[in-house]
Amino acid sequence: MHKSIAFVCGGIGDQLYHFTQMQALAQRDHRGQIDIACLHPAIMSKIVQRCSWAGEIFDLSGARRLSQPGAFLRFMRQLAARQYSHSYILHTSSSFKLACQLARIPHRIGLAGHAADRLMLSRPLELDAGGARRSDWGHRPFIAAIDAYLESTLETGQYQALSAHTPIRPNDHDLKQQERYQHLPRPWIVANLFAQDEARRWPVGHALRCFGQLADRLGGTIFLNAGADAANWHSEVIRQWTGTGQIIHTFDDYSDIHQDIALYHLADIYLGVDSFTANLALNCDVKSVILFNKQADVLNYRSEVRPIYPGPGEVISDLPVNHICDEVEMLASGYIAARQK
Repeated sequence: MHKSIAFVCGGIGDQLYHFTQMQALAQRDHRGQIDIACLHPAIMSKIVQRCSWAGEIFDLSGARRLSQPGAFLRFMRQLAARQYSHSYILHTSSSFKLACQLARIPHRIGLAGHAADRLMLSRPLELDAGGARRSDWGHRPFIAAIDAYLESTLETGQYQALSAHTPIRPNDHDLKQQERYQHLPRPWIVANLFAQDEARRWPVGHALRCFGQLADRLGGTIFLNAGADAANWHSEVIRQWTGTGQIIHTFDDYSDIHQDIALYHLADIYLGVDSFTANLALNCDVKSVILFNKQADVLNYRSEVRPIYPGPGEVISDLPVNHICDEVEMLASGYIAARQK
């Protein structure tokens, strides 16, 4: 009997990288689900609440550091008690692999960074595997090794076919709550200016020039959407906005991630920085224009993405506003054509 668990790690956005892969792996499990060991389990539990392919969510923090043996052993025993047949370690951490080995999970498939990893895994995935797909994974090109594994072990075409199914879904109640916005003009553009890394943030003045030009070109509505850490940054956009278009700060209306997910499913385009919100947009299959801090960070692992990044020695505010708006307009072309009929 195939019973599986996946290990993901990093920031919330980094963990979202693996949703298409975990969705595919869930098809092997006799439950049609895969359990997930992750960081930030509270928010992750909310994100996957509507995902039929996601099983139980476990806090991974106890397995991160061997320097805390008590927490590590508790996690390992919890893992062993569930009698998994397969574990998929979608991260380079060796401690996760050791926990799976000590829990006596027979099939341990994971990324292998060195010789010790290979000894702890029944199927090591080499970090340099993945071929051309590596360029889609930004600063984590080794994730392509997981893609290559899935493509070679699932039935022909199954991984690609599954990737066409949107990993993160809303339910009807979540969508109905968005009726408050139905009177607002299309296209709907979900935007985020904020990231924890200052180098990845979109300066307010530059973003306002872009929003003003988009209002002139497309009309529509811009929804500023991110977590509480972005509230002040986005409030400053509202304070300085003098354009004719409509801008909504969703933080004033939303209290739950399910409302954000529903908005992304109704939106036409995502425009914003490389952040959790960008990865949420990709996993809701929103066409996206993503502003990256540098070329090496570019992500293009699902949905339709138009990445934009500054040249050497430049920053995001050096990006030509016309170029950003051109890319958004290209993604909106289908909507514009339908409106003109």
